[in-house]
Amino acid sequence: MAEEDSIRENHLWNTKKGSRDARTTSKKIDLSNPKGKWIGMADDKDPQEISQEESAEDTSNSQPNLQDGAFERAVREAGANSTAEESLPEQFDSHVLNVDDAKADPSQNITKNIDTKNQFRDVILNKSLSNEDLLHMYRRMVLCRTLDERIWMLNRQGKAAIMASSQGHEASQIGSVAALRKKYDLFYIYYRDLAVLLDLGLTPTQIIKGFLAKQGEPLSGARQFPTHGAHPKYGIVNLSNVVATHMPQAVGAALAAKMNKEDRVVIVYFGDGASSAGDTHEAMNFASIHKLPVIFFCENNKYAISVPLRKQMAVESIASRAEGYGMPGFEVDGCDIVAVYEVTAESAKRARSGEGPTLIEAQVERYLPHTSDDDDSIYRSAQEIEEAKKRDPLRLLRTSLQDIGQLSDNEDEIIQDEARRLVNEATEEAEAAPYPETRDFYQHVVSDSGLEPGEYR
Repeated sequence: MAEEDSIRENHLWNTKKGSRDARTTSKKIDLSNPKGKWIGMADDKDPQEISQEESAEDTSNSQPNLQDGAFERAVREAGANSTAEESLPEQFDSHVLNVDDAKADPSQNITKNIDTKNQFRDVILNKSLSNEDLLHMYRRMVLCRTLDERIWMLNRQGKAAIMASSQGHEASQIGSVAALRKKYDLFYIYYRDLAVLLDLGLTPTQIIKGFLAKQGEPLSGARQFPTHGAHPKYGIVNLSNVVATHMPQAVGAALAAKMNKEDRVVIVYFGDGASSAGDTHEAMNFASIHKLPVIFFCENNKYAISVPLRKQMAVESIASRAEGYGMPGFEVDGCDIVAVYEVTAESAKRARSGEGPTLIEAQVERYLPHTSDDDDSIYRSAQEIEEAKKRDPLRLLRTSLQDIGQLSDNEDEIIQDEARRLVNEATEEAEAAPYPETRDFYQHVVSDSGLEPGEYR
């Protein structure tokens, strides 16, 4: 085993030796290494030195160019036609921070050791995230976990449709969203991105309505799989349940943004299983050739349904593949919300300055079966799952907030109680809502057709 590790390490460090571009193509954050560990570096320079060199080279600070394009018109129309929904209490609202106001260059922390106790102090010192930002993120994670547990329970009661739980993925999703511009950047999600939907602005009531196929479901009008559909107001673009097909679509949106000279970033989420699909290769290759403003965000939970990572691919790191496309690749602890925020912010900065795409591999955990229709006891041991729960992103964030004196046990209990109250109210409202009328089947499907439901030309 040691011999295999040595061969892999030598291969990664010696590939394209002497090329500066190769040196920066694939980077890894090693949270146990004070200097960090980058994958695919072409020389033995200190990672911190390289990070400082790159920061010095890129002095651009471009501001958003909010052009009045088609997307903005769609947003206005969606907002004008949307029905009123309950608003969340301020502390649970989706707005976290304005990334444009951050004083720190996230790249300064990329290669730092980020441990559970000092990660927040490091970031706060550089003013990239405030104590309140971190506490707000924690509230959002608690709300998402509570909502996820409730939907899973409703499925077991025979009330809710199939569900792919996001438990264990919350930090990677909320941390990445916080680093981007809500209602401006575009988000191509996949079926496990419940926290992304919630953090972008969908309410618990709207989300539960989707799982119950009730009237008022905003993504597809209750015509699709739960969490599938689109919401232009929040930059959520339609997705297919077919794995990885949304990735070339995301690249197409990034191409449009570049051609229209828009200061917009596209982020596309996918799992480790999708990284083996042909669509993924085509998307990354095209995005790299044309230096498109897209972030490929892989949520690696180590299982493609029931197939473990070792049987999916011959490499240990998905991020290492970035070198083959000529783009940076970051491997980050996806249970560390600050580390995720930093690497996503750095990737967004690159994209907005015209430097092209980035591949992020967030190492996360999956605590429940692939979906509510799966039996993971066939291929996973209870011991493995218990070991994974030691990296519960909620527990890690809670402990860190307590360590810096930002969260007491009493305050935490209040947050938990408030989340349960919100989810209880959302459940009651969604269950009481009617099912869509048959006459609404063609609503928002065909525009200005003049056809009555059931009529064809």
